[in-house]
Amino acid sequence: MSDHREHLVGALRSPLELKAALRLLSGIVLETIDADHVSIFLLEEGRLLPAVALRRKPSPEDWQAMKALGPIRLTQERAEAFALGDPVLIDDVRGNGLVPPEITEQFILRSMAMVAMQSDGTTCGVLALGRDEVRPFDTHDGEMLSSLATHAARAVVEARPFESVRRRAQLQAALARGSARLVEPLDDVEVATRLVDAYRELFDPGTCAVALVDDDQFRMTTLVASRPIERPVPVPLAEVPLSLVRHVRAAWLATGAPSPVEIGDEPWVDRLLGSGSAGVRGHLLLPLVVEERIRGAVVLGLRRPGGLDPEEWAAAQTLAAMGTAALERGRLLGRLARQVRQLETLYRLHADLAEGADTTTLLNRLNDALKDHGIEVAGVALKDRSLAQYLRVPPPTSEERAAWEDGRWLASGDGTQVVPLSLDGRPAGVLRVRAAGLDLPERLFVEALGNGLVEVVSRTVLRHALDEAGRARGLDAERTRLAHDLHDTVGQLFVTIHLLAGRLGVEEALGFEQKAGLTRIGELAAEGKRSLDDAIRALAFAPASKRPLPSALAALARAVEEDSGIAVVLTIHGRHRRLPPEVERALYRVAHEALANAWRHSGCKQVRVALAFASSEVILRVEDDGNGIDTPASGPGPQMGLASMRRAMGDAGGSLEVTNSRSKGCVIEAQVPRSLP
Repeated sequence: MSDHREHLVGALRSPLELKAALRLLSGIVLETIDADHVSIFLLEEGRLLPAVALRRKPSPEDWQAMKALGPIRLTQERAEAFALGDPVLIDDVRGNGLVPPEITEQFILRSMAMVAMQSDGTTCGVLALGRDEVRPFDTHDGEMLSSLATHAARAVVEARPFESVRRRAQLQAALARGSARLVEPLDDVEVATRLVDAYRELFDPGTCAVALVDDDQFRMTTLVASRPIERPVPVPLAEVPLSLVRHVRAAWLATGAPSPVEIGDEPWVDRLLGSGSAGVRGHLLLPLVVEERIRGAVVLGLRRPGGLDPEEWAAAQTLAAMGTAALERGRLLGRLARQVRQLETLYRLHADLAEGADTTTLLNRLNDALKDHGIEVAGVALKDRSLAQYLRVPPPTSEERAAWEDGRWLASGDGTQVVPLSLDGRPAGVLRVRAAGLDLPERLFVEALGNGLVEVVSRTVLRHALDEAGRARGLDAERTRLAHDLHDTVGQLFVTIHLLAGRLGVEEALGFEQKAGLTRIGELAAEGKRSLDDAIRALAFAPASKRPLPSALAALARAVEEDSGIAVVLTIHGRHRRLPPEVERALYRVAHEALANAWRHSGCKQVRVALAFASSEVILRVEDDGNGIDTPASGPGPQMGLASMRRAMGDAGGSLEVTNSRSKGCVIEAQVPRSLP
């Protein structure tokens, strides 16, 4: 006995190795006293926590089984039995209230001897011996057990400060290792996996799981645990018991923010994580808050009631904060990667449009950017007609109109999803995509690409429109300059010829034929001046970028009325919209030729010009009260003007009809589509 005692004293004087010393003590007890089993329990906050479990025939399962049993509550009966420090000898534990029945059943114990581990009147634990059959311990066994327990108590009391320091160092080292594992860029599943490993190293919990949720789709998307889980993911959040939701919500309302919550014994969590078979006595939930939204939680299944001590609690929260930072970093890097792909795609879309790409090419470009996400773009519809015409996309369906008006994703009957698009905050159209189970970042990525497509197309159309407007302004300025030049040069030349022919025609020295020739020259000069004036009016008042067709017709009507003295009445019907430049110029050409013919050939007193804008076509009607039109004849005259009008209408995809009015006069009616074929 003295040799064992010296050995024990030497071992217990090393306080930094308390657990090793207690295991050594258990071995010495089995060598000193005839017993089959020895256990040491340490007293903490009114509970006896298993520290060592050892059999004479070593079995690793014994310690695992002891840990699974969890702490033993120090009842009043047990406290009174151990208060005096005397050994408690039990011949047969069956039916004895001091020994929990689960211990006797698990380890098949019959006779037991127990003694409090006391130092200076302070109880720090219990040393217990057991025999597999009924063989009572005697007084001598009790005395030796008390002596060994006294040395063990002294070692425990002296080692506890060092144990606290060592535990703190272990927590800090485990946190450092966990932080190192989480510092690199990781996806959500890898973050969850490494968090589980780090928590297992910190606390060795019965169970540990990390669940990540998509609150937009109301489901649990990722579930990683320390034990196998039979429930496949995703898990609808509707499966979470309402009682658990209310408990967590009440705790968060009490603290004013998401914070760790003890959820105790929860059957649904037990079934999901397999906590019951791991000896779990309660659960601790630590929320993972990313960008001010709940993105998931860590669930620890703790074997000892009462949760964690303050240092462990702080370490658990610190590790949860590290996991949150890793999730935030991963999502930020994912967002940046998506933005880079988005910019690359938009740049290529812009280049494709510059090369005149059609809709199929653009959709293929979008699909190249989305294929890694399992998303396919099936079609596009645009609200703005000019954009739709530029891309040559079909008109939107009623379902697509409803999507952009509502501004929300809609599930279509053909299995696609209709994604609303916007431009400068206003509805712009929709994308049709084939995809399933998209999370919020993927949805935002699809919307961003679609909105980018609309913006690129809009800018391209705007640039083309500005280029066209610039060319139109240049042409307008050139027509105005040419009209002025013609008026100032050729026009004045015709006037001079007419005046000179008239003056020479009255000379008495000239013969009849010479005078007739001069008269003919004067008439031709006057006719040339009138034709030139018509051409100048056509140049000066033609539709341009800043002068729509109704304004051009009004200017033409005023000029003809002032020059000819014929009353010209202009009326506009329907809602006016700008037409393609070719259509406006063709209608203006018809109006100009019709007015010129009425002035030169009909002998009318009034001309009515009516311009009507219908839903799909534009109709121009010019009616005079003159002599009407004769059967087509050769030579100069109104027939040449009619040919010019028909040619203009043909180029614009329209038609021209010329008839005599029932009363008198001529009716010229031109019809042309609102857009070019």
